[in-house]
Amino acid sequence: MIDLGYQFECNTFPDCKAYLEKWSSWCFEHERQPLAILPLWYDYRNIIDGKSRNMIKKATRYYYYQVFNYNYHLDEIYQINTSLPERQGKPMSPSYLTRPSAIQKPDVLCLTQHRYVFIGGFNADGVLKAYCALAILGEIGILNTIIGHCDSLSHGIMNGLIDYIVSYLKTTTGVKYLNYLDLINCGPGLKAFKESVGFRSMSCQFVY
Repeated sequence: MIDLGYQFECNTFPDCKAYLEKWSSWCFEHERQPLAILPLWYDYRNIIDGKSRNMIKKATRYYYYQVFNYNYHLDEIYQINTSLPERQGKPMSPSYLTRPSAIQKPDVLCLTQHRYVFIGGFNADGVLKAYCALAILGEIGILNTIIGHCDSLSHGIMNGLIDYIVSYLKTTTGVKYLNYLDLINCGPGLKAFKESVGFRSMSCQFVY
């Protein structure tokens, strides 16, 4: 049972209700279906394989990770999104091929039970090379978008990004589970990556 945080009082944060309704609808649609889930109560680096640990170590030599302001990095996001014409054997969707627009009005959320953040991996020059959009609802974090620049993938940037996300969630939220879609509707390469960084197929039931 995963609590989405409906019981939390968010009356002074005007966008929490709409945000919760939007994402709980996603949870309802996927309830009891096999999802790619990473439980967060373990020592993360002890549950991943040796190759992933080595990739995380490699990434620390090239990148640092932090929450960032989406509007300050639109050009870099566009460069990441268009750095490959296709991924997992499929062409990039039109939304990735269009330069992103600035977020005009960020959601006013409580930031405890309900939070939407962008987390990025930056090179030594401060250039964004990978990022994720992370939705947080009570006890679950949902990776809405996660993508890296093609010239950084071999340096472990995505392994380092997952490692940082886990640390961020464990130290700043009450999230107990991280979701990365599923292990069925993805190519063999992405499936192997998800499994290598700790995701396993689980069916979930949510508390609304």
